[in-house]
Amino acid sequence: MHILLAGQGKMTTAVESVCTSRGIQVTKFGMDLDYSNPYYGKPVAIHFGSGRQLPELIDLCERIRVPIIQGSTKLTVSIPSDRRVVIIKAPNLSLPMIRFVSAFPAFAAAINIGMSVRIVESHQSKKADTSGTARAVAKTLGVAESTIKSVRDPDIQLSLGVPEEHLDGHAYHDFIFTGQGVEIKISTKIRGRATYAEGALTLAQALADQQEPLKNGIYELKDILYLLPTK
Repeated sequence: MHILLAGQGKMTTAVESVCTSRGIQVTKFGMDLDYSNPYYGKPVAIHFGSGRQLPELIDLCERIRVPIIQGSTKLTVSIPSDRRVVIIKAPNLSLPMIRFVSAFPAFAAAINIGMSVRIVESHQSKKADTSGTARAVAKTLGVAESTIKSVRDPDIQLSLGVPEEHLDGHAYHDFIFTGQGVEIKISTKIRGRATYAEGALTLAQALADQQEPLKNGIYELKDILYLLPTK
């Protein structure tokens, strides 16, 4: 497998770091390479960033028939729906968290009888919007998005147990059920960006290993989880 990496920032750095540790070939988008050369392995494109390079990346990947994993949470450009290329929208690439979000509603429905629910999330101070994970869970629980408590103050985050070295890259969630003299709290804690980079490369490997590639089009990650290893 060969990773064609587009974009800039801490996530691209994290992907490069994991590629190096795994011995995976990675090329930054923009370099003039012969992607048909077997030396480079079967390529898969991964994009992080604002989207400035995305239109050119789509042009290239359509031409050389390479799937794209789009991992940015926010884009300054829209993704065209009529291109002859596979584009996977994956703003959250932490596979354990994706599986948790998929499985959590059934658990919550079993205990959420006569209970009230609170959701608290903490992310790095530069994150302006409410956590997508918190919003997704709130929707399944019937909890108003406006009631989600978002923590962005580093001093408060330290008091919550966020390590100082991860203040600029973490994702903490508390789902708290209260009632009948009982409090049940489910907590998830992501420290750093490695889980997203690992998820991106696991998905890329699954795409590279496919005997029958996906049909061209835009996919949500939750719709292709069946491609991922189960062990």
